[in-house]
Amino acid sequence: MSKHPVFVDGYAGTNEDLAKDICNMSYYRIKEFMKKFANDIIDQSMDEAAGHPKLSQNLEIIARELLSTETTIGYIFNSDPHSLTKQGKSYYVEGYSDSLDQLAISVGNMSYDMVADFIGNIADYFKIKAQTLEKKPLIGFEISSDLSSAAISLTNAQELINNTWNNYCKDQTEKIDRTTK
Repeated sequence: MSKHPVFVDGYAGTNEDLAKDICNMSYYRIKEFMKKFANDIIDQSMDEAAGHPKLSQNLEIIARELLSTETTIGYIFNSDPHSLTKQGKSYYVEGYSDSLDQLAISVGNMSYDMVADFIGNIADYFKIKAQTLEKKPLIGFEISSDLSSAAISLTNAQELINNTWNNYCKDQTEKIDRTTK
């Protein structure tokens, strides 16, 4: 596996800062980011299919969780057409000058443990936002419910990435041990 960076090239902040900056965008832009991120993970899955079939299969499942999140965020955007101005202050990620496509690829290119950390940070932000919105009448409860659902999908993806990463590392260690004996 050729994944090594522990940061996003072109962004000076931490994973936690990046997740927060992404979540400060409009719901529409968050939705678009999730779609692009999922597509990058699908591309990685196809790249790994021949050499690491189990890894490839897990990456496909992770991509489905990201697409589920993208769909849920789409529901929020569609239920609140003014969400472009109400939820997010920005159409872009502050501190990152490249495209949303490139950002998704850069996030996907981080080491899997860092990708899992990043996804967990977004899930945590969605949970906090859901708790805040839950108390607002009418649309707040619906959006809160959708954000909670998105957080669950992201948490599932995070756990699967962690398990996949740990199993991959274990397999690599066993291969090294067999070749050195």
